[in-house]
Amino acid sequence: MAKQPKSINYKFMTMIVVMTVLFVLLFATLYLIHRRESLKLYNETCSQLGAEVNSIININQQFVKKVQSDYSNWDQLIYNLELNDLDLNWFDNNIGTLVEDYNFLNIIVCDSDSRIVYKKRSPLDLDYTFSFNQHIFDQLKIKNKHSYFDYIDSNLVQIFISPINNNNGDYIGNIDCYLVIVSSWMSSELLKLSDYSNSNIEIISEPSTCNGSCGNSHYQVSLLDKNGNPLSYLSFFRLNPIYNLYNRSSLYMFIVIALVLISFIIIIRLSINKCIFKPLRIIEKSLSKGEVEDFEEISSSSREFSHIANLLKNYFSQKEDLKIAKERAEYSDKLKSKFLSNISHEIRTPMNSIIGFTDILRDDSLDHKQKLEYINIIQEGSKKLVNLLTDLINYSKIESGEDKVEESAVSINGVIENSAILHSMDAQKKGLRIDYYPLEDPIGNAIILTDVEKLYSIINNLIKNAIIFSNIGTIKISASLDQNNCVCFHIQDNGIGIEEQYQEKIFERFFQVDDKLSRHHYGIGLGLTIAKSNVEILGGKIWVESKKEEGSTFSFSIPLKLYNP
Repeated sequence: MAKQPKSINYKFMTMIVVMTVLFVLLFATLYLIHRRESLKLYNETCSQLGAEVNSIININQQFVKKVQSDYSNWDQLIYNLELNDLDLNWFDNNIGTLVEDYNFLNIIVCDSDSRIVYKKRSPLDLDYTFSFNQHIFDQLKIKNKHSYFDYIDSNLVQIFISPINNNNGDYIGNIDCYLVIVSSWMSSELLKLSDYSNSNIEIISEPSTCNGSCGNSHYQVSLLDKNGNPLSYLSFFRLNPIYNLYNRSSLYMFIVIALVLISFIIIIRLSINKCIFKPLRIIEKSLSKGEVEDFEEISSSSREFSHIANLLKNYFSQKEDLKIAKERAEYSDKLKSKFLSNISHEIRTPMNSIIGFTDILRDDSLDHKQKLEYINIIQEGSKKLVNLLTDLINYSKIESGEDKVEESAVSINGVIENSAILHSMDAQKKGLRIDYYPLEDPIGNAIILTDVEKLYSIINNLIKNAIIFSNIGTIKISASLDQNNCVCFHIQDNGIGIEEQYQEKIFERFFQVDDKLSRHHYGIGLGLTIAKSNVEILGGKIWVESKKEEGSTFSFSIPLKLYNP
């Protein structure tokens, strides 16, 4: 029983649904654009916050680094460190005062083995146990100064280290000591940093992200420990009124668009029902009966539908003629449709790429890398067209009987090696490998007489097919001698394989085992036909051994004619 056609009402509703889907796609596009711009705005505000935070942190750290630099290069300090008996009163009066003057937690002078020479703690009585490791020494070699973060109990501190030396003063000492300053990052310092940056600060152990859904600008600073690994993270959050206002206004805009869409659909549906659906139901009823008299009722509905009624009256008289013409056209199309569909597709595909990317190359804003990429695409398309035209010309010569054998000298192993090298790049693009196995002496290096162009054409067609229909594995090219004094060439792949029922048909012109699969690959189905014809012209034969999903081995033989110069 024939499938019943859809009703007119159903078709118009489908049209409305399609329009709605298109409108929704437009709506989604606008939303994605909005989302992109929103994220751009959010990222800009986050970058601005990050610049402010980094500037404030750098200012605070520059102050400590300045104090550190002044004292680590002080010749009096170097002189006192070289004394056999340290003058602790001098250290308390000159070095220890840094704790009270600058609110440092600890001032430490130690040697490279982390032995304490002098240490002064703040009244807070927070004691930091300092020790060197290889990472600190590596950083000191690079920058001569280094700092990292650590915890004293639950209090975050920053440790600044620099070697004590003097290259500018009057007194030059030779000591192996370091000045270590332990600076506080406790709640009072964080509160100041929060006020300066106008943001809220949290110390967290794992990195966090904020894509703008929280409505705040977000920036995160990684605090590195003495090994150069993240110890904690400072997360800065600041209200972002511009970003929030932008999102609210966009939401209102989308609501208005949605209301307009709903109103549009309702109005269109009512108008179509009144002006189109009602008259069309009359036409549907008349056509279901198949009687010309029923169209008289349509003629009285409106001028437009009256004209439609007159056209439908002529339909029945022309129906038989159209049926005959249709059968003749279908018969004619069957003779050429397969060839035309294949060749039109294979010509359009590279031509579209050539024309399209040629137009793109006119854009002066393209950089050199982009131009080379597009030129490569154009070259690939040109090569495909050349190969297509070559196949058509070769097939035309074969069909017309004009193809002749022109023998010349060639090396068997040379043919195998050159063919493998020629297609190695195409194979590598698909993750394949081509291995070739030269024929053993004394015949392998011998020179034979044959039509070299046809021999290469045969092998190239077989290797191309092996690459096209293989996704993994190795393509193997080899040669052998049979008992009939013929040279046999073999091309083996691990491709999709060919069912036994098609192993003879694949050499017929335009035949493709699976049109859906073949559509994904370039070609018009003449490669194996040309290969078979060339083999037969050379006096040999071609065959295939294959199993589905296991791969194929194409082999052909040509008479062995040794060249004797």
